[in-house]
Amino acid sequence: MAKASLDGIYLKLERAESLVKGLEAEIGAYVTACKDGEIIGEFDPQSSEYVLHLKVPPLPEHWAVAVSEIAHHLRSCLDNIVWQVIFERTGKPNNGSQFPITTSSQQFKEKVKAGWVQGVEGGDRTFIEAAQPYNHGPHWQKRHTLYLLQDLNNIDKHRFLHSGYVAGGYRIEGILIPWYPGINRLVENLPPDGRTVRFKAPMPVPTSTSDLGEGWTFTWLGDEDSTEILRVKVPNPGPNPHMEVQKPSTFAVSLSSRRSPVTVEDLARIARKVRSIADHFQKLLWP
Repeated sequence: MAKASLDGIYLKLERAESLVKGLEAEIGAYVTACKDGEIIGEFDPQSSEYVLHLKVPPLPEHWAVAVSEIAHHLRSCLDNIVWQVIFERTGKPNNGSQFPITTSSQQFKEKVKAGWVQGVEGGDRTFIEAAQPYNHGPHWQKRHTLYLLQDLNNIDKHRFLHSGYVAGGYRIEGILIPWYPGINRLVENLPPDGRTVRFKAPMPVPTSTSDLGEGWTFTWLGDEDSTEILRVKVPNPGPNPHMEVQKPSTFAVSLSSRRSPVTVEDLARIARKVRSIADHFQKLLWP
């Protein structure tokens, strides 16, 4: 009879970490090119929008495939860990055995009731529950490593290859996040716990405008153009609408959508988290 082991899990981890390192090198070179890229704009009379994008090559399509593979390996590592832990403890994992990733204590209880961690008891279950995103509160759980992993994997399995985009990059508590529409709400809703959050202007600053009138607003419309920086809705344009903006000091590449951005730094954080979970059980059960 085969013995329980995390050996295969570590092979998957190494593959995922290798892919992350490859992306880090390629994205680093791309971001360097972004710093020399020019922000150009064009007015669309059909939508009454001034569209600005960074004059750089589109994001390479193979990045999306690499993200798919990384997400699959790391998510399956977690499920494989649960299977091996149950196999070692009781010898009786089942077809429903898997690692839950939940956003509330009630949701975690529901997964337990459904048999996801049947055979995982005591300190093992306590450790898995402590790793859940909901323990980080409603303001930060969507930036939690396991939440991001779940989102990446579900989109890839059930919907489509991940689309990416380039944007101004901003650091919140040390985490690089591309500008996206919800970031202002994220900052505004931080709990009053004494932390100081510093971030630069969340969009390129207009340096000159002409025939744009007043009352225009910044908007975003999907991910059709990976180099699109922003759109400006112009209610009453003049005969020659024109806008120039100042480039952000830092650029970031999201490897997912504008609604749930994931950078290569996030992928590295996810891989470290999954490895730490594997290391915990390796030392506990197979010292």
